Amino acid sequence: MKKFLILALWFTSFAVAPPVFAAPNNVVINELQCDGTDWIEIYNPTNLIVNLSGWILTDRNPAVASPSGKHLYVFTSGNVIQPKAHRVIKQGTAGINLKFGIDCTRQETIFLGRGSGALWQEIDSVNPPPFEAGATYGRLTDGSATWGNTVPTEKAANTSMLPKLNGTGIYSCKANKKCTLSLTATRNGTFSLASPKAGVSLASGGALTITARQKQNITISITMTNSYGSVNKTITVKFA
Repeated sequence: MKKFLILALWFTSFAVAPPVFAAPNNVVINELQCDGTDWIEIYNPTNLIVNLSGWILTDRNPAVASPSGKHLYVFTSGNVIQPKAHRVIKQGTAGINLKFGIDCTRQETIFLGRGSGALWQEIDSVNPPPFEAGATYGRLTDGSATWGNTVPTEKAANTSMLPKLNGTGIYSCKANKKCTLSLTATRNGTFSLASPKAGVSLASGGALTITARQKQNITISITMTNSYGSVNKTITVKFA
């Protein structure tokens, strides 16, 4: 009997533990592409695997009627998404073919969830505005609540199309002297002051002129703008 017990314990030591799954409502629709070959990216922001078996993507509201045919994509049994991973469902791609398209102008809601009718469980949904040329519509950082125009980054971290200030935003100047700084931004960003500030001027090309009569730190709120929108940033000029 003792031998059998030892043998049973020996075999148990080689057993593989089942995967630990995260709560399903943590998965999000992360990015949408409407231009050319349409695709939908979902993202798992958790540290656990999420089981997608039986989930659906659709451009019809399942709470109203069961979607079918070209308006439906079903995740087959055994489908999982790994922690911190992206999954893309794409038109014309074997095994992950998205049958319905994403209209660039009509603002159709995309749904992710399970079931239909009274049993519909919505995991996430998004109603995109008209798309800007050359951009996807996505969360400005993976899994965040803020959406906007994004660089098409299929299966990779999202990046905003808005301009971003180059450098740290902290600058040094000498007190009692006129100081001219050259600000630059990504994606053709132009500059302006978010609010007027005495003794400070900022040209659209990024030339910032400021004078301080004593040692101090001055904070300045600037606005950077490109064809996709505007974003504010606070910079600090240290006078020594």
